[in-house]
Amino acid sequence: MIVYQDIFQKLKSQLYALFLRRVGFWSNGLYDFAIRDNALVLMKSNESPFRKWIVIVGRAHYFESVRIYPIGDLKDLRRALKNEPWRFPHQGEHFFRIARESETEHRVSSWVVKQNVLVSLNKPPFFLIPESLCAERLSQHSVVILERMNETVFVADTPDGLKSSQGQKEAFLRELGRGEFSDENADNGFVKIKSTDVPNTYLEGMLDCLKGSPAIFFMGFNHRARISFPSKKAVVASTVFFLFYLALTSSYLFFSNLWADRQLRLTSELASSALTLRKDISRYEDKLNSVNSILSGGSPHWIAWDVFLDLIDKGVMFRAVNSLGSETTFFAKAPRASDVLEFLTDDPRVAAAEFTMPIRKVNGIEEFVITAEFRQGNALNSEVQQSLMLDKADVGSVTSKVSDPKLAQGN
Repeated sequence: MIVYQDIFQKLKSQLYALFLRRVGFWSNGLYDFAIRDNALVLMKSNESPFRKWIVIVGRAHYFESVRIYPIGDLKDLRRALKNEPWRFPHQGEHFFRIARESETEHRVSSWVVKQNVLVSLNKPPFFLIPESLCAERLSQHSVVILERMNETVFVADTPDGLKSSQGQKEAFLRELGRGEFSDENADNGFVKIKSTDVPNTYLEGMLDCLKGSPAIFFMGFNHRARISFPSKKAVVASTVFFLFYLALTSSYLFFSNLWADRQLRLTSELASSALTLRKDISRYEDKLNSVNSILSGGSPHWIAWDVFLDLIDKGVMFRAVNSLGSETTFFAKAPRASDVLEFLTDDPRVAAAEFTMPIRKVNGIEEFVITAEFRQGNALNSEVQQSLMLDKADVGSVTSKVSDPKLAQGN
């Protein structure tokens, strides 16, 4: 099992590294996400930009605005946005997000990525994510301060929408009505992200954006590049991908079968042991039942000896003891015959007891005859049955661990 965990861990690490190669950050140039000394960092990219699938755009490279539209119907709002004239200070890729404010109003947040960013990226990625959105999840009722690349970015989620700024701290805090930030009030409405934690914040925020609203920031496919891509390269790439997928799934199935066979083998041994115990208990039960059936036909005269000894301990003197059928007759003498009868009546071993002849008193000692019948069964059988019940409980706890019902029926 440890070997499988190591294999899955290595596979997970390789997939994570491949994913990081497809993500970039743009701020006056493209930066890669890389792992150095077990830490995630941003490094200047030396690779061709078209390799990136997702690019996070720095705050200085896009325009951000929020506007309230007094339109209650969502279809009418989309139609109005489609026909609205260009109202932004520069050209670029326009993304917008719609949120309902009331029954008659919608809030539209807009981001326009500058055209020079799109030109610098040789081939556009699939997704462009504004930097401020990566910190939005941390800005609930707080001002997020991101320190990266000798720059400071401020992000706040206000009742009027998401607001952010690169630099211009005084103007930004004044617009929010906030006081000056310092280390002393860092926990009072401010969240400061150190430069070492910024890459992780970007990745986590980016994944939240893609999970929440992936279609908003989707750039689409480059159809010209797809048409001009050589067919031979497409066939080779498809073949390599298919072989890789086939090898990966085959390896997974192979190791899964090994693990399943090992679990079945252990379960089979456990079931076999439980079945053996069940057979032994059943055999002992049959023997006990046969002994009980033999003993149940006769009278339990063996109890008379125990009662006889108990009466001697109480000072009773016997002249004779006779048995006939299921009855045992005691010919005895004692200071008080009624005490002896009371003792026998209260004894749980005695089913019935009574005087069968008149009591005679000779020299202060009463002579009497008592006939008694004893109860069927004995303590030995109950102890054996209790032991068998405990053994059954132990076997039940063992067989409950057997997950495969076929194995519980035997091999």
